[in-house]
Amino acid sequence: MINKHIIGLKITTTNENNQAQEDINQLRKSFYDQANTELQTFKKEPYTYVVYTNYQGDFQQGNYDCYLGIASESTLTGFASCDIKLEKYQIFDFPYDNPQDTLEARKTIWADQSLKRAYLADLEIYDFEHNRLQIIISTIED
Repeated sequence: MINKHIIGLKITTTNENNQAQEDINQLRKSFYDQANTELQTFKKEPYTYVVYTNYQGDFQQGNYDCYLGIASESTLTGFASCDIKLEKYQIFDFPYDNPQDTLEARKTIWADQSLKRAYLADLEIYDFEHNRLQIIISTIED
């Protein structure tokens, strides 16, 4: 079971017309320019999280919320937060050197026709110290 409380910044976006790429790039810039420093005190793990949730459709169409932040036990004024509880999910592990690696990892996952996605919440967990990216996809089955 995955049970995380994430605090950070939030946007609502869509993958239609490549809008998410532009929006998420701006979210990353805002996070690393300002929020990341403010949140360091509350960080309970050395990872950075991206959470995709509240899907109105699937990964190709419809809006969804995207959070970029840290795992924490606190909720802070001025920051968005979300609680992630997943019982069924699949974990994918990738090397990570730059943001393009995330896109390539996502393309690999999207191409997997056998993956039965639940569209509850998906997580990207960045371990910058070890150059690793873990993507967790909520599924209908284990």
